[in-house]
Formats: sequence, structure tokens, C-alpha cells
Amino acid sequence: MSVDCSSLRKIQDVDFEQADQVWIFGKGPSLETHDKSQVGRIKVCINESVQLVENPTFFFAHDETPIKNVANDFPENCVAILEPSRAEFAVQCGIPAEQIAIYDKHDLVGEIGKHQSLELIQSGKLIGKTGTVHSAIHFCQCLDAKTIKLVGFEGQGDYAASLNMEVPLGGGRHDLIRKDSERILRWLGFDFEFVSKNSALSNARGTVDYAGLYDSLRNHGYHEDEDHTSHIAEHIDWIIKTLNPASVLDIGCSAGASVELFQQRGIDACGIDISQIAIEKGKRHGRKNLYCGCATQLPFEDGEFDAVVSADVFEHLAPEDGPKACAEACRVARRFVFLKIAEREDATRQWKEIAGHPLHLTTQSIEWWKNHLMPFGRVKRLEPELICIEIN
Repeated sequence: MSVDCSSLRKIQDVDFEQADQVWIFGKGPSLETHDKSQVGRIKVCINESVQLVENPTFFFAHDETPIKNVANDFPENCVAILEPSRAEFAVQCGIPAEQIAIYDKHDLVGEIGKHQSLELIQSGKLIGKTGTVHSAIHFCQCLDAKTIKLVGFEGQGDYAASLNMEVPLGGGRHDLIRKDSERILRWLGFDFEFVSKNSALSNARGTVDYAGLYDSLRNHGYHEDEDHTSHIAEHIDWIIKTLNPASVLDIGCSAGASVELFQQRGIDACGIDISQIAIEKGKRHGRKNLYCGCATQLPFEDGEFDAVVSADVFEHLAPEDGPKACAEACRVARRFVFLKIAEREDATRQWKEIAGHPLHLTTQSIEWWKNHLMPFGRVKRLEPELICIEIN
């Protein structure tokens, strides 16, 4: 059966319902454990997640397999947002044409700004990179969304391989999809949160649910008295005078006091922290450029910052994660990495009892950390519990 796609609605011609907040669903573990009754009314579903979410609003798929899998029981009030060739296939599979809106995919090769992205929408195009979710994120501008919550994107596995699909290099890789998603969300100016799986906190050294752990500690008052102070504050003068950075990233920024201090000195600064609660608190204080994410998988480009700094953070990582964080800090740093790292276990009994283990999971000397940093540069400053590396 041939379908005339010219008769289908185009996204730029549809008057979509507007919403400040949009939820996007993938099929990762957090979708299974998340309380789906506690979500907003606008729900964008990627691939087969449309079968697992009650009253989905929109459906996205770049490939025929998920379209075929959901067509027989496609939700009545859901709109499929598809490329023309996929729309034709969807109609052939039984999805009603009146429930479809079409767009052309714009292959994203570099950074895109909000103004340019709106112009693409007006011409009927949505960006694509390594995953379907990137088109869905761009589509949220059609809804005038300000905040996006993403559930089911754990950065593990390979969706394409699970379907025996042939994809371009990088396509279908969940780790790359997640990383590119965070970049696109930032470029388009969205506030966003990746909702993590509701799992038990680790009670032993090894694999740690850092997000769950530090959000739980925050709920018990952890660092509550430090939201307006910064562990890096005493070193800011030296960093600015000696390293002279135009841009800075603070890893483990908590509520962003350090970011604000750098910005007050005229530096383009941003911060990242594993605790969504800490980031949201910083935003309520009016602080800008704060992001939620992990030190072992930073959502930034290679060499994006003149200097990467961190104070009293890396010791909180498990021994197997410390070297990964060192490599990531050096990857996104163009010139310098400055780290203050405690060498002893934390002494506060309260937090140990809540976590079930010491918070300082790696209590190594600064020489141990130096050995993991040296492949990326040379030592500029070395003291007990402090190291600065100049990137090669």
C-alpha cells in the first residue's frame, strides 16, 4: 500500500498543546522502577516505551522495528512524530494517518543555538545525532517547554545491537546517546534532569549509586550549612592569578557557590554535581550554569574549559572510579586541572551511619592521584592533598 505523505500534517503546521514541563521516556531500568503516576501530562515516548507509559502524548522512532512492534496496539490519543519514510511505514502497519505528524531530520554536526534550532522547526526539521531522543528533545521547543525530565536513559547497553540493526558508527550506543543528549539540552537552554533508577544505596566499597547516595544524604541535611561557601574559595585567587583561565568547570560544585565566585571575577564558569537536590538548591539561589552529572562521564566537549577544578570531591569516588574521573577532567580541560583531594577518611560519624560506609572511598596519597594524571600533562603545583596539572 502506497501512502501519500504530502497529505500528512507537518510539525510546523500543527498547533501543539503548550507545556512548561515535558517528560521523555526511554526503556532503561529507571522506567521500570519510576512511579509513573508522579509525572506531568505531556509524555514523549521513545520506541517501545510508548507501551509502558499510561496516556502517552507523543511517540518517536527513527527505525521501522519499534514502529512495527507498537502499531497493533498504538495508543488512541498519541501522536506519532516521524520522518516521511517512517510515517509511510507506520500507516502500512496500521497507525492512523490522522495520528501522525512528519518532519525532516537535520543531521547535527556541531553546536546549535536556540535561535537556529527554532528556525529549523519553522522549516519542518528536527535535529538528529546519535539517538532518537535528540529529535524528541528538539521537538520540545514546539511545546514551548522550559524543563525536561528524562526517565529510562541509563547510559548502558546497545539498543541497536539488541535488534541486530546496522547503524552508523556511534549510532544506537546508549552511552553516547546520553552524553549527546546532555549537550543538546544545554545548547537549547532547557532545565533538565535525568531521573535515576530507584536502587538501594551501596554499603560497600565498589560500585556506588552516587546520585542516590548524595541525594539521600542531602535529604538528611548534608552540606546544608555549606550552600553559600566553597571548598575551592581559598584557592580562587591563585587559580585566577597563576592560571588566568577564561573559562572554568567545577566538578562537584554542590549548590554552586564556587561557580558564582568565579563568575563574579569575570570568568565564564559552570559547575556539575551528582546531586540533583544540590543543583536545584543552587538554581533557587539564582545561580547559573549548574548541571547534574557524574565526574566519570562529563557531558562536555574535549578541551571545552581553560581550567577544570575540584575540591574535596575525588576522594568520595570508589578506587576504580578515581582514575576515570582524572581522565575525564583532563579530557575536558584545555590548559589546566586543579584538584584538592583529601587523603584521610572523613571523620563525621553521622554521614557514615546514613551511608553505611565511609564517604571517602579512596584515601590515597596525592602521589597516587599524580600517577593517574601524569599521562595527560606535567605537574605545575604539588603539595599534600593538592595537585595542579598543565595539560599536554
